[in-house]
Amino acid sequence: MRCIVSIVTLIAKLISATACITIYQVRAQSADPGLTFLPMEEKTGGSVQVVGGEAVQGGDWRTVIIANMGWALDRDGRPLLDTKGARIPSNCTATMIGPGVALTAAHCFDRGGNTLVFTAKLQIRDKDKTIEEVNMTCSIPAGYIKDDYKPPSPRNAEDFALCRFPVLASAPLFKGIRYEVVDMGNPPADNQNVLLTGYGCKGVYMGADGLQGINFDEVFTIADAVIDDPDYLGRVEIKSDGETRPMICFGDSGGPMMTGMTTKSQGPLVARRVLAVNSSIDTRDGYYVSQMMSLTQATFATFLVNWLTTNSDAMVCGMPGKPLKSPCRT
Repeated sequence: MRCIVSIVTLIAKLISATACITIYQVRAQSADPGLTFLPMEEKTGGSVQVVGGEAVQGGDWRTVIIANMGWALDRDGRPLLDTKGARIPSNCTATMIGPGVALTAAHCFDRGGNTLVFTAKLQIRDKDKTIEEVNMTCSIPAGYIKDDYKPPSPRNAEDFALCRFPVLASAPLFKGIRYEVVDMGNPPADNQNVLLTGYGCKGVYMGADGLQGINFDEVFTIADAVIDDPDYLGRVEIKSDGETRPMICFGDSGGPMMTGMTTKSQGPLVARRVLAVNSSIDTRDGYYVSQMMSLTQATFATFLVNWLTTNSDAMVCGMPGKPLKSPCRT
């Protein structure tokens, strides 16, 4: 039986015990020469595909930004190929959880070193439709790099990253935007209904180098799912037979797993919440197993408090002990 400690209590203790918090001052390095995030609507033309339903407009998904990171590589650094012999693109998704704050996965930036702070870019259109680039500073937990580098899998369950960037007030993207809210106080549960999101492949197969993705259609996808294991070594797991139940896929990394909405109940008035971050997919006992990292983990609370010590003016929607207010979703 799991012992669940109140995240509110934990954060209060962490904040009060500032002498125990290690602040890592590490010189930033680029995660990838081509790592540039774009708004989801720029990447997809505004279309969101609903698994098992009709495509809908993505106006309520302005908080989602997507980066193309080049091409997927195997553990030996060789390009991964799909069933047609074509190279597989590598993408990562991030979710804006406050003004100038984005949440994604640590392994999106991991290149095998011990770096904790990285730089990236966000490319957006100004009101006159000119393209502007803003710099992003992205941080990952110190606990993440304690384990060995093992691409394409994340090193461990601390697969989180937080990015900070300036908000371009004149950009239409930010006009009236309602930022996503993180849920750090309600641990995932068995058989809980959740919403999976993704921009990566739409299918997988077992190749010579292990699991490989197919059907990269560059469509942002949402799907209804049910949690099978809420805490498998710190990971939320959802099993799929590859036919009737959805799963995350290569290229979905960093995207949000949500509660409070389904593919049939959408819209700006729905109080959806980000419960976990897409991390990886594996196989076990004949199933494809999607693994997401829960934001109710104590490790995420510690990482967030550490991050806030050097980003004290940042607003994180859903921070325990803080009332929700505009521009957060309510």
